[in-house]
Amino acid sequence: MRAVLVGLTIMVATTGCASRSYPKHSGQPADALLDAVILVNESVLFVREKSAKVDLIAAERARRTRFKELKGLSPGGTALEQRELADCYFYGQGTLRDVDLATFWYRQSAEQALPATSSPLEAKPAAR
Repeated sequence: MRAVLVGLTIMVATTGCASRSYPKHSGQPADALLDAVILVNESVLFVREKSAKVDLIAAERARRTRFKELKGLSPGGTALEQRELADCYFYGQGTLRDVDLATFWYRQSAEQALPATSSPLEAKPAAR
């Protein structure tokens, strides 16, 4: 039991959960076990939250990088690249949302052979 508590103490200190305050219990073994379970659960949640934030940041960086690549390629690029750039502008991926620029790039793409109805701006709802 002592080794488990020492391990929990190290884990809590390294994950940042040590700064939180917990209610004091009567000192009974069941209360100590309850404290340990609470600490473990919060430690696991903290690590998962941190991992999810890192993943979101990496995804946003990838979107920004792809947007910069497309912006450089699009004036003379293929219809698919122009369509992808239009999607970036329309959905705000890697840049601020700009419907006017999205419309421009959807039209440029359509002029190169992609059908205009593939644009979310011009898509019609499905018939029932």
